[in-house]
Amino acid sequence: MEPLYSFTQPTYPSSSKEMTLKRERMLLLAIDTSSPIGSVALRDEKRLVGLLTACVKSTHSEGLMPAVDSLLHRTGRDVSELTALACTSGPGSYTGLRVGMATGQGIAFALGLPCVALSTLDVFAESVPYAAYPLCPILPARKGWLYARMYRRQNGEILPCTDELYVQPDELIKRIQEPMIFYGPGLESYRSDLRETLGSLFFELPCVWDVPRADILAELAFRKLRNGGGMEPARLLPHYLGPSQAEVNWKQRQHG
Repeated sequence: MEPLYSFTQPTYPSSSKEMTLKRERMLLLAIDTSSPIGSVALRDEKRLVGLLTACVKSTHSEGLMPAVDSLLHRTGRDVSELTALACTSGPGSYTGLRVGMATGQGIAFALGLPCVALSTLDVFAESVPYAAYPLCPILPARKGWLYARMYRRQNGEILPCTDELYVQPDELIKRIQEPMIFYGPGLESYRSDLRETLGSLFFELPCVWDVPRADILAELAFRKLRNGGGMEPARLLPHYLGPSQAEVNWKQRQHG
């Protein structure tokens, strides 16, 4: 099955075209390959330029650069126009994160771009504009484990209530003491257990919120760069949170 690409080029009211920002011209490329559904986006100094999502069968290694090239072509931009780059640093798929980071580093090194790395969970949290209850995005990990973090919206800002968690479902359930909104690509595997155990404390968002959003990543990275939060490409490193399968296998051999 070939990757399925979905391209979005946003439209804006005519009045927005008259907006001017007193800052250097910017074109930021955002890359999210933390899950099987990859996402790339372009944002300039005024607005989102384009967004492309890709559902891949195996890994992002074959489809990511064609997706970036397609996004640039469809928006009428050239790679030489890029002025900054952002990636999700994890947690998430080990292979996906490595592919995204390596690709981002290669582009940034070649063009001398400042970089931003942001938590996958933080990007998922920011994708929900309003929530009556705290949020808990869930990402799948290995062999019955998951990644999660709880957030609360306060005065228009999203604030973390916990550290990033690498836990089994039972441990996550023990931490829930109030109504919580669950969503994310890891929810599907644990929905029944969470709903049955938590009862009236369990709420969920529609599956449309389970898709990574490189446009949200681009917006957050833009804010960080505007406040001087960029880094050199060499510092663009994945944040795995949990152990890799190689580490798990090594520990098993040591105790075998």
